[in-house]
Amino acid sequence: MRARGRWVSGAAALVALVVIGSALAATAGNRAAQAKKPIVIGWAFDSSGNMAPFDNPALAAAKLRIAQINGKGGVLGRKIVLKTCDTQGNKADVATSCALRLLGDRANVIFTTCDVDLAAPVVTKAINAGVLAVASCIGTDQMGPKRFGAKGRLAFSFGNVAQDEGSAMAQYAWSKGWRRAALATDTVIVYFKDVVKAFEARWKQLGGKVVAKETYQSGGGTNVQNAVTRLNGVKADVIVTSTAGAFGALSTFVSGLRSLGNNTPILAIKRAHGSTKGIVLSRIMERFKNVPTISGNVSFSAKLHTVFGRRYRVIKIQNNVPKVVGTIVAKVVVKI
Repeated sequence: MRARGRWVSGAAALVALVVIGSALAATAGNRAAQAKKPIVIGWAFDSSGNMAPFDNPALAAAKLRIAQINGKGGVLGRKIVLKTCDTQGNKADVATSCALRLLGDRANVIFTTCDVDLAAPVVTKAINAGVLAVASCIGTDQMGPKRFGAKGRLAFSFGNVAQDEGSAMAQYAWSKGWRRAALATDTVIVYFKDVVKAFEARWKQLGGKVVAKETYQSGGGTNVQNAVTRLNGVKADVIVTSTAGAFGALSTFVSGLRSLGNNTPILAIKRAHGSTKGIVLSRIMERFKNVPTISGNVSFSAKLHTVFGRRYRVIKIQNNVPKVVGTIVAKVVVKI
């Protein structure tokens, strides 16, 4: 089955935002004296580099949410104070300095940028100091013990874990009657790679066939068109990739295929008793199951510190006009 246009499977919430209401704001029942102290949120963000389109909206939404909470008296009488630091394109030395500065500001939680490799300097400093490190939209299971070891128990992300997202994409493609998939992997960041891996794993579980595998690099790479040319010579029901417009390859990838006359569908994708200690918050968050937040329902586990089980919007883009055509939830969080 073929369909004209481009299909994009996107998260029901594009950016996962501050969840103070679910963790910090949900900490209840401590001494009155402690209730007078502010809760300090540190935020290391990229204001102008590749991650700016992800970091800036999350920070802006956080400011709005904090103002709402403080306007209602804060958390048990404790106002929330936001301290920020610009990593200037996520330069490792600047990011490390930001982490130290925010820790010096006595941050109770530090939010970081939306890629686990780029976030590593800040995450490492935070968790080594016993402070919870949170990303608004990292989409890989590496934001946790898998990458950062035992101390990684203090690292979480409110992005959708790639195993869940790729699984949902495969599930949707299968529901459309598509059976032959061509895979195109943007190898620039872990998340892009893991989404395609997860799609492949779930696709094969469902009985689908992979007819081609290609790789390319966004962010200044010059081999996108080469991948497009090779994919154009393959008979596939759907072409699957994971990349981002901000990285510069998505428009080239899609327009390249369409200019060749290839219309194959493309899937691109109160419980801690007043404590603000990282390990206490971590234990609480590992027990989150469908906890309502401003970015949708959130679930974590001891193994997965990145969100799974969230509902995704399916958006069809045809002639540059987007239209929501449904939603989907992954039935399986696949292993990759």
